[in-house]
Amino acid sequence: MRRVALLLGAVAVAFGAAVLAPNGRSAPWPFKGVTPAELASQGVTLSPRSTPGTLATTASSAAAVASKFQGRPAEQVAYMHGVDTTRAPRLDQDCWAITLNAKGMTAPGGMLGRPSPIVRYAIVFVDPSSGKVIEGQEG
Repeated sequence: MRRVALLLGAVAVAFGAAVLAPNGRSAPWPFKGVTPAELASQGVTLSPRSTPGTLATTASSAAAVASKFQGRPAEQVAYMHGVDTTRAPRLDQDCWAITLNAKGMTAPGGMLGRPSPIVRYAIVFVDPSSGKVIEGQEG
């Protein structure tokens, strides 16, 4: 599994700050706080999708749901296809991906008196049909 994560990370780094759009052209990476390589190291890949004309959940309502889920303000919102190979049930669908302000966040518990690790990014995936959180990632 570690080799797969490393391979995905290498592929993401090769793409740099761009990802392949559905039309085959390079599209800019929509998030400032997290890179494709960081997500790939956690088993997550994102690829941009064109937002369908009508969705039950708008970008602004998805951002509000994500913000409430983590108690942090939303920063960027993008309609993406998300795949997470580490979770069950596995994420493999179009969704709203929302980055949150991670300033001051720490991961749960440090070891043997050490401080908790600093969280550099937080991202939440919201189902565009139900408006419910699918999952959240921190790193």
